[in-house]
Amino acid sequence: MCPIISLGSRKPDHSRLKANEMLAINTGCLTANEMANLIGGKMEPADFDSAAEHVDGCESCQKLAQQLDLPSLCLDEPLLRDPQGVAVQTESACQFAIHRLLDRSHVQEQTVPPIDRLGPYQILRDLGQGGMGTVCLAQHDRLKRHCAIKLLPPSRVSQPGWLDRFEREMAAVASLEHPGIVRASDAGCESGWHYLVMEYLDGLDVGRVANRVGKLSIADACEIVRQAAMALGHVHGSGLVHRDVKPSNLMLTRAGIVKLLDLGLVLPGDDPLATDDRLTTVGHLMGTLPAMSPEQLIDSRQVDTSADVYSLGATLFRLIGGKWPFASDRGIAARVLAITNQSPPVLSSVRPEVNAKLDKFVGQMLDRDPLRRPSANVVADQISQWAAEADLKTLIRHAEQMNEPANVSLASMPQPSRNESLPPIDNLYKRFTGGFWPLAWLAVGAVLATVVIQIQTKRGTVVVTTDGDDTKVEVVSNDGAIPGETKAAVPARLYLGKDFDHWMDIFQREQQIEAIGQAMRAIELLSRDTEHRSKAAMRTLELANEYGTYQVNENPDAGILGYGAPSPTPERFMGYLTEVFSNYFPLPALGAIDTTLADGNDKAKVATILVLNKYVMGVSHSANYPERQEAAKEFIANYVKTNEGKNSIDRLLMHLGEAAEAFKPNSRDSLTTDNLHESPIVYESTWARQAAWGTAVEVVSAAKGNVDPPPWIAGYVVERVDHTVALYRDRPVDPKNGETIWETSNSLRGMMMDGTIVGGTEQVVHPNWLIDGEILAAAIEMRREGRLELPTEFAVETMMHPALVWYPWPDGYAKAIEQLTKLDPKTPQYVTAQVDRILRAATTEYAETQQSRTVGSLFRADLFDVVGPIYAKNFASASDAKSRLEILQKTNQDKNETFKLMVQILNERLAKEAP
Repeated sequence: MCPIISLGSRKPDHSRLKANEMLAINTGCLTANEMANLIGGKMEPADFDSAAEHVDGCESCQKLAQQLDLPSLCLDEPLLRDPQGVAVQTESACQFAIHRLLDRSHVQEQTVPPIDRLGPYQILRDLGQGGMGTVCLAQHDRLKRHCAIKLLPPSRVSQPGWLDRFEREMAAVASLEHPGIVRASDAGCESGWHYLVMEYLDGLDVGRVANRVGKLSIADACEIVRQAAMALGHVHGSGLVHRDVKPSNLMLTRAGIVKLLDLGLVLPGDDPLATDDRLTTVGHLMGTLPAMSPEQLIDSRQVDTSADVYSLGATLFRLIGGKWPFASDRGIAARVLAITNQSPPVLSSVRPEVNAKLDKFVGQMLDRDPLRRPSANVVADQISQWAAEADLKTLIRHAEQMNEPANVSLASMPQPSRNESLPPIDNLYKRFTGGFWPLAWLAVGAVLATVVIQIQTKRGTVVVTTDGDDTKVEVVSNDGAIPGETKAAVPARLYLGKDFDHWMDIFQREQQIEAIGQAMRAIELLSRDTEHRSKAAMRTLELANEYGTYQVNENPDAGILGYGAPSPTPERFMGYLTEVFSNYFPLPALGAIDTTLADGNDKAKVATILVLNKYVMGVSHSANYPERQEAAKEFIANYVKTNEGKNSIDRLLMHLGEAAEAFKPNSRDSLTTDNLHESPIVYESTWARQAAWGTAVEVVSAAKGNVDPPPWIAGYVVERVDHTVALYRDRPVDPKNGETIWETSNSLRGMMMDGTIVGGTEQVVHPNWLIDGEILAAAIEMRREGRLELPTEFAVETMMHPALVWYPWPDGYAKAIEQLTKLDPKTPQYVTAQVDRILRAATTEYAETQQSRTVGSLFRADLFDVVGPIYAKNFASASDAKSRLEILQKTNQDKNETFKLMVQILNERLAKEAP
């Protein structure tokens, strides 16, 4: 260890000492040996801080320190044999201390990114240093989109614990989908560099904002904390704890959005501390001292979500008051004692305009008793009353226009005593030989102002670093085993103090959906990388036999729907299920799904189809993530290359078909609101059949020819097409022109003060013969293969109908029209007739109201980009078509580009037709 900075080389066992006992105060003067141990880094950690504080105020001890032969005390044999100082400077604590010293100079060097490219990402520049490596700004080659990439250097991978923690961060970021949490989009390893790709946040961290502008307005500070609390609520709802909430881990974007950062510190309830006899995992930051809760300081293994609330309260105190609750220049010992033994000061003592109610609420957040603190969700709700006048966009603009406070120079570092008996720094520099002058300065710096402290124990090394108010506590492991040490047995994993069996038992005896949701999260986390993983996935999905449905409340912890009504228990269950079960994919999730499709009841089958569909489609929280969909496809493509994988997917597809067939008696031929009005069971059954078919199509497509499509997939298409074509032929038509009669309805928009109901845009109603876009796309392909009769007129009118929702594939309209035209040369005529009908309806509406209100519901730009030119080339009267389009152009500026192309084609026709 570095002899100048390392303390406690005799490795005392403090496992039975309390915090106060470890920091016991000894008021006697130091002997020469004690002074040598103090400066040489060999004093007992329990005595160090009190000894340093005593020397700071004792003239006699200061003279003794001056008289000692410091070089002989500070340089032991390994160092003397290392003339370049490598042995010292490679110590992490020494590196940090030297970096801090050099960083206080006025010269700021640009950090160069370590590499230029990672796969499709071009590294642009360094954004800074994170808790585990460099964070760089990068750009995706094809998307031309900026992103932030966190890099774990190859040198870190070989060090125990770093890669595990980095992968925990990747898993945490990927699993936590929330607007207030930085979003991950990619991860991997290339050329030895492990990397995590995250969204690039354009803004400043709140710590820098506070440093630049000083005390924030009460409203702005409360709004920052409100947004952070919402994100923390989601983290806590996932069974995780952040552990290092502070201003610098909150990013304020230029849009006024607060994002929670540094998710490498998010650890589950089965914290590695609970399964490891060491103090903590290698390199794991226990927290930032001014923001750490009392229980986190005393025993970090007992930390739960309430510790994050304390840290958030301390952050709020810092932002409003301009200082931390227990700000002190008396050193680490005094601060630790204050946090662990004293009630925090009231916020109004440093900011008098703070009202009593806010004062009290901040005090609750900072309560020494974790049980008396509010939850993060309660904080978000309550703090909003003081955030109404917040303007975070203006705040960050103001902060960006201001400079960072000037760095403190070496000469101005804290020196509690100005006693002339202590030698000036330059004299000390002259007394030290070789290239160790920064470390020599630190030797006395340990007396004058604590920079780095290491406390050596049998279980690890506690590293305490101070940088003004931001004192950090870190624990690193010892290198190699301690002679004679017997390793203790690793305890069972715990989540909120309970083991796997306890949480599994919750499923048997608990009826409260909140407790069930918590248990689902617990067993997922506790089963990771264990033999219980398959059992946990299966047991979780079995709950769907009681609670399964196709409807999902994606905020199940809140217990309410978006409009404030209570959420039914099944919908909340599905919220927990879709959140938790996604972590079991791809395996063992696919096995549990296959078993449930085969053996589960209808509720379980519906729920199972839903979670499988979300997986293959890359859907999370109603949003599609292409990178997730691609990952699912890649897994399936590789999985089916093995006999086991192919058999598994074949079996899954078979059971999907059997489930779809089981829902047939209660289903209808398409999803409409009439199904729901008829019966929720009818709608659910109809949805389940269609979702099972769509999921199977995606799985077969992902298999890339290595799996034969089961017959039921084509059979479902034939069944749906035959039935809907029959309904189409019986549809009501206008006897004057033979066109299909469109039924319309007005959507409810609101109510006037006098009670009058105001209607919205007129919409064309979904007819009973309208087939779904995915089925139509499959039917066109099957007609091409000669396996299905599909009338062209029906296909075109279905595709052009205003009520159709179409998303089978990119450029789907163009490909479908192209295929139909090859199969039937009359296709352009059918297309032209349908376009003409839509434009006539829009023109008639405009003539009657002078407002083209129906165009929005009739006109789909992606469709008209394909069919518009066909219409312009084939409509009988080019002049009539042009006149109609010119009218619509004036009232629909947003659709001008499509209309412009059509008019251009018509002008070319007119020019050719002119005499």
